[in-house]
Amino acid sequence: MAESRRRSSFAAGLARLCALGAAGAAAWFGAGLIADEIETRSEVAARRVLLDGGYDWAVPRSDGLRVVLRGTAPDEVSRFRLLSAMGQALGPVGVVDQLRVAPREMFTPPDYELEILRNDDGLSLIGLVPSRTDRAGLTRLLREATGAAQVTDLMSAAAYPPPEGWQPALEYGLRAAAFAPRATISVAPGRVSVRAVADDPEGKDRLEADLRRIAPETIALETDITAPLPVISPFALRFVRAEGTAGLENCAAGSEAERDAILTAAQAAGAGENAVCQLGIGAPSPEWGEVAAKAIAAVGAMGAGTLDISDRAISLIAPAEVDPDLYARETERLEADLPAPFTLSTEREQAIAAPAGPPLFVAMLDHHGHAEIAGRVGSAEMVGVIENLARARLGPIEGGVELDPTMPQGWSVRVIAGLEAMTPLDEGEMEISEGRIAIDGVSGDAFAADRAIAAIARRLGEGVEYALRIGYDKYLDPTLELASGPECVDQLNVVMAETGIGFGPAGAVIEGDTEALFDALGDIMAGCTDYRIEVAGHTDAQGRDETNLALSRDRAEAVIERMDAAGIDTRHLSAEGYGAARPIESNDTPEGREANRRIEFELLSPEPVADQIALRGILRTGATPAPEDAPVPPDPVPAPAEDPEDAAPRPDWAEPEMTEAEIDEIIAQMEALVIHTPDDTTPRPRLRPDDLAGNGADGAAAPDEEADE
Repeated sequence: MAESRRRSSFAAGLARLCALGAAGAAAWFGAGLIADEIETRSEVAARRVLLDGGYDWAVPRSDGLRVVLRGTAPDEVSRFRLLSAMGQALGPVGVVDQLRVAPREMFTPPDYELEILRNDDGLSLIGLVPSRTDRAGLTRLLREATGAAQVTDLMSAAAYPPPEGWQPALEYGLRAAAFAPRATISVAPGRVSVRAVADDPEGKDRLEADLRRIAPETIALETDITAPLPVISPFALRFVRAEGTAGLENCAAGSEAERDAILTAAQAAGAGENAVCQLGIGAPSPEWGEVAAKAIAAVGAMGAGTLDISDRAISLIAPAEVDPDLYARETERLEADLPAPFTLSTEREQAIAAPAGPPLFVAMLDHHGHAEIAGRVGSAEMVGVIENLARARLGPIEGGVELDPTMPQGWSVRVIAGLEAMTPLDEGEMEISEGRIAIDGVSGDAFAADRAIAAIARRLGEGVEYALRIGYDKYLDPTLELASGPECVDQLNVVMAETGIGFGPAGAVIEGDTEALFDALGDIMAGCTDYRIEVAGHTDAQGRDETNLALSRDRAEAVIERMDAAGIDTRHLSAEGYGAARPIESNDTPEGREANRRIEFELLSPEPVADQIALRGILRTGATPAPEDAPVPPDPVPAPAEDPEDAAPRPDWAEPEMTEAEIDEIIAQMEALVIHTPDDTTPRPRLRPDDLAGNGADGAAAPDEEADE
């Protein structure tokens, strides 16, 4: 029985042992299958990475839960990229790096390149440079050359010798950084690229010129310089076509395409190839260029006219000679083509009717330097010439010149001569008639009358009748440098305050040694005797007001009497007393009361007394002699007329009309002067005394060889 139980127990244990063995074998077999699957998948993933990345120089091999990479990488960067890609693709599967890097030839340098970034915050250096580069010296040179407060070194270095062309390019890049305050400068062997921003178009041109000027011939230079466009307000354009010529006198465009369209239209309408149009910001409409081109084309089709565009307002004026039907057709077409924001005003001038009356031209110049002219000339060309000459000689003008084709021959020359004769005046009037040239005015040039006569003689020759009443005012003479009224009283008060004057107690008797004081006052008054000046007496507040008032006046009169006794001209001095009414310090202290007891000078009128103009009222009349440097005009030749009764009468003085050379001479003279536009209020610079010929007797002139040049 017991034996039977033992056998039964052994059989049960053996069965369990067999079951455990079978389970272990099955587990071992399953684990092997799983490991094989992992190895297979890892190797497949690794080969996919190699295939996708083009790493044909590497070979993967699975080793359990790891992938072993063997092969020779062309460089360290490629090896690093492959390992990074394997790590991302395989995840937890380990990667065993058995890669090698191909040895690099010792004398093959890397690609050296340096970028110099300069802006308002400073300088930054970024890139790869040879290790032998003195980086500290490089930053120091840049700081000294540019004045940058901060230079940031972000460079890397390689221990390879620099290639050919590196050092000249680096030196040029450093010099270029000094010229461009906002730029990126890229330096490579034998090549430099500069990308910069200039303040304005002029600065852009200047920077490009400087960069090319300092560039050595061995450097390939690339530049990309930009400049912000200026703001133009108003956005304006002016195109004029007259007498067979045309030109853009003013032009603005918002883009290069607009500018090209405008210039193309202008050239098609007769403008030369040198026409310019400024690029800027502020165009009132995207269609600005298209509208301007159409308006210019309308003027070109009419053959003459003046076009002005200011923002969205368009003005077109056609002269009288334009055919009325053509004018109507072109203006209607232009108005129909205009977009809604633009407005058009048009005008066709009427034929000029000759003004009635004899030939006459007048000009007036006030003491502020503003002039007014009125008169007529015989040709359209001389209208502009004479108006511009008046601005150049006299300053800003009002009024203008009318066109009168019936004016006698030589009238324009006569008007020009009169304007030139009026040039030495500081103020005055001129009238040119058939009989004579009359000028009445004041000048700070003592020889103004002689210079006026010389100008008339040089332009018109001998025999021209003139009547001049030109006074000399020494206070307008720049060579004398006389003090003005305010300067006179300032100087007198300084001397009085520094030297001082004493009076007896409660009296008006001057005490003490005052010789130095009155000598100094006399020196100042020598140049100030023509101004009305008040000698004012002042007292402190002690005593009665009536007493102080009388005392202050008595003391002022005593000063004038002493000045008169010292030989000082006191004709225009007057005395006044103010008592204690005008204190300059407090009357509560002895020092304040002493300061209030004083004598002061006050200017009563800023202008000198009128009767001091020396030559006012002296009339000089006569006929000009023949100047040595001006040819005598030939005898006038009457113009032929179909009917003698219709021929316009010619005065005896009529000279030939101006030749083209003479007109060119006048225009050249005007270009050398300051031309004042009608709204210019800047005082004009007076011509120097030697700008016109000088010296002569009554009714005669002796002009210099360079008179009126």
